Amino acid sequence: MRYLLLFVITFTMLYCQAQNSDSEKIDIKVTALTDNVIMLEGSGGQIGVVKGDHSLLVIDAQFEPLYDKIKASISEWSSLPVEYLLNTHWHNDHTDGNEPFSVDGATIIANQNVKSRLSSEQKVEYFNKVVPALPETARPRITFSEMLTIQMGEEQVNVIHLPNAHTDGDAIIHLPKSNVIHMGDTYFSGMYPFIDISTGGNIKGIIKACELVLSLSDEHTKIICGHGPLSNHKDLLTYTAMLKDIAEKVETAKNKGLELKAIVEMNITAPYDQTYNVGFVQPKDLIAFVYYSL
Repeated sequence: MRYLLLFVITFTMLYCQAQNSDSEKIDIKVTALTDNVIMLEGSGGQIGVVKGDHSLLVIDAQFEPLYDKIKASISEWSSLPVEYLLNTHWHNDHTDGNEPFSVDGATIIANQNVKSRLSSEQKVEYFNKVVPALPETARPRITFSEMLTIQMGEEQVNVIHLPNAHTDGDAIIHLPKSNVIHMGDTYFSGMYPFIDISTGGNIKGIIKACELVLSLSDEHTKIICGHGPLSNHKDLLTYTAMLKDIAEKVETAKNKGLELKAIVEMNITAPYDQTYNVGFVQPKDLIAFVYYSL
């Protein structure tokens, strides 16, 4: 129930300007994953922070009105300055806070498709909402197409682009030394995923992203997802099997000539609803995402 309420708040705010009164009600929860890595939960995508010898690297920025709380929470853990801000994708529950990080001196990094989308007006069909471009100071200054590596002290930060997964600009961040992986919104832990078909998302890309992370992880890996609780290899394995099963059944039905309405009525997700139908994405939505992905 906690995460259902979190999603109601998050995705109400997602395409609306957060008001100060809203941000005042939100607390930032900090979870230490290793001596050099923490996770922050507030409203919006989960934040990761990596400590180097002389500076910090932050993964995702949530909403601008939360910046002071986010900064204070990070400062309680480390007094080092934020040198880099990585965006896992363009959605503004992950990027709305970009500007204050940039103004305070952080260099924003993202896949080149993220910069393109943040530089122009976007429409997310699922919400029927138009999202304005971010100001230039809030856009990535460093972009990459496939992979980027940043050295933060002893921690090697591997940033890997995942083509057409949640969107067309997703990246996962792999920290081999700490055995931590941040998956952004390619993984909605414990719930059905939102796949933004209108900006390049695709179920096959989501599955490939999950399979890649499974290949990079083991039973001790801590997996930060875009939304939902901290996860692990075992949970992701079960989640991936669920997505593959649903995708295969939808594809089989579509290849037989069935239309979307008829496929929805098949209740393909029924074996999984008790576990995963707890977020804002309903079973019929997931079937539609899969159907239009194919």
